[in-house]
Amino acid sequence: MKHLLRGFTLLEVLIALSLTGLLVAFLGSSLVGTRTTLNMSENLSARLDEVRTAQVFLRQALQQSLPLPVTDTHRYTGWTFKGQAQQLSFVAAMPLGLNGGVKIHTLALTRASSQFSDLQISFHAYNDPDDRPWGEPQRLLREVSNLKISYRGKDEHQQESKWLMVWPWPHRLPHYVRIDLDAHGPVRWHPLIVALRNNLEVGEVAP
Repeated sequence: MKHLLRGFTLLEVLIALSLTGLLVAFLGSSLVGTRTTLNMSENLSARLDEVRTAQVFLRQALQQSLPLPVTDTHRYTGWTFKGQAQQLSFVAAMPLGLNGGVKIHTLALTRASSQFSDLQISFHAYNDPDDRPWGEPQRLLREVSNLKISYRGKDEHQQESKWLMVWPWPHRLPHYVRIDLDAHGPVRWHPLIVALRNNLEVGEVAP
């Protein structure tokens, strides 16, 4: 007795192909979603590291500000601390690992694109008659749209001042520096308030 071999009908083949296509599309969508999530996670982690590194560096540098007079350069004359709303300059020791000694630090924004600027710090040799830069300016934070720096310290009557957008007593250090900025991206910049350790006027003796 002969057994008849029954094949797949055209309808069954089309249904199988449709189900296979749906499965492949689902898997592809899942892989794309997973990759997108991984990219977002990596970008978030990188931005968080960038913000943290910038804040740690600025805190350490400002805490090491020195009440040293800047008198021998052409560009910087007769000051100890220059604080403005979007730029500040101060004298501090470089980290030990850089072996840079005492340098003039200048923090400011530099235009990076039509929308954003970079928060950048540059260095100059302390009291160098030729006003030579020391190394290349370093970018601390990218994609910044606004910078606001404010200061607090003793006024001319030795009373604690309010927060000021310009530090009007350049021959002494403020007690506090606050740095606010608008940073693009998923990580918010929280206001950085730094208490300066060496906030004595030149020639002043600590009690």
